[in-house]
Amino acid sequence: CLSGSFNGEKAHSSELPLPEEAWLGRMRARLEFTRQCREGKPEVVVQTMRPELGPRVVNLSSTFMRLDQVFDGSEMVEASVWTVRISDVPVNMTEAYATRGPLRCYRMLQMGLDMPFGYLLATLSDKTSALAAAEDDPTRVLPELVYAMFVPLEAPIPDVNSARMLKLSVSIKGDNKSDKDFYLPSAGYQKVTRVEEDSSSLIVRIDLQAPLAATTEELADPEFLAPSAMVDSSDDAVIALAFSGDETLRQEGHAVPPQGEPLPDSLKTEMAYMLRDVVHNFIDNKHLSTAYASASETARSASGDCTEHAVLLAALLKARGIPARVCHGLVYIEQGGSAISGAAEVDANGQTTGVDTGLSGQFGWHMWSQAMVNGKWIDLDATLHVPYSVGHVLVGTSSMSDKEAHNNHMQMAALIGNLEMSVLAVSHEWR
Repeated sequence: CLSGSFNGEKAHSSELPLPEEAWLGRMRARLEFTRQCREGKPEVVVQTMRPELGPRVVNLSSTFMRLDQVFDGSEMVEASVWTVRISDVPVNMTEAYATRGPLRCYRMLQMGLDMPFGYLLATLSDKTSALAAAEDDPTRVLPELVYAMFVPLEAPIPDVNSARMLKLSVSIKGDNKSDKDFYLPSAGYQKVTRVEEDSSSLIVRIDLQAPLAATTEELADPEFLAPSAMVDSSDDAVIALAFSGDETLRQEGHAVPPQGEPLPDSLKTEMAYMLRDVVHNFIDNKHLSTAYASASETARSASGDCTEHAVLLAALLKARGIPARVCHGLVYIEQGGSAISGAAEVDANGQTTGVDTGLSGQFGWHMWSQAMVNGKWIDLDATLHVPYSVGHVLVGTSSMSDKEAHNNHMQMAALIGNLEMSVLAVSHEWR
């Protein structure tokens, strides 16, 4: 099958093998739900694909809950409310459909997402009300979602940017434990061990002098070097940026080969750190308003938050022949921490600036990159003012290939607002 998308300046397509099981396209799946809903079926299960999960077949299960009054854009009408589950996606959803008229069981009037940090509800609206809601209103009280998703600590981590090792206890909150074992990966500088007789708690150790080796499967995986719709390392603007720092390395005494020749293994570590600096300095308009840009878009806009930094760095690494992937997880935030960079703003004297949040230290959700150098994954954070720190907890990694899409990121959703963390040990001694 052909998987296609459009990001930045060009279309991108990949050829993938057809799934062996039967499935319905997105429109056919909606029509099949409509047919069974109109027949009065209380439960409807269809096999389909979701673009955000990549080209793989998933079960879309809808279960009737109740009849309710829902706004249809002009008035309140009767609607059937359904719970919706997608296989392997740990988020509960609800959908409401009209019960009368030619579009009954087809027109969706409302959708809800039950997240650990709160319930998100999307409803239909008339144009006038929607535009009015978008107007700036200083008297309007809005929910504070960014800080609500932070994981607070009882005490700050001392001098986190100069620490070599951090040991944490990470666990699921008491009221939200599930039957499944809590899992975090061991990769890069992070090593995870289980707590005996407690499937909801883990010990996480981050050691900047002990990167873990890539697995046999990871060493052989071509996706860590291949371009994709998001990490489009074959784009002209991305390639130009990937070679923009070569002269700096030459001035430092490194023998950098000309463009078109392979990079020697002995130079890959220096190149990876140089590319991190390139991305950090290139994205000079740092903000949260970009939804999720591809590398080629960011290579032209020079703007974005941690997601754009992570994706662009992964693309630059691939463009230089260094296997790379994107990481999602948590970053330590100091007093006055920036929700964009995951760190406090620092003045010319190295002192923390910004607004006091009232918290003594916390972890916020973040993205960064990993480069495979000499068979080991090296963590690199292009957003922060330091290349990396022990104040990172890895939740998952993704090659961002077309077949994977954002599937790995969906697994993170169940943990947002659902974690407890405490510091067990910090070491500033370097071997």
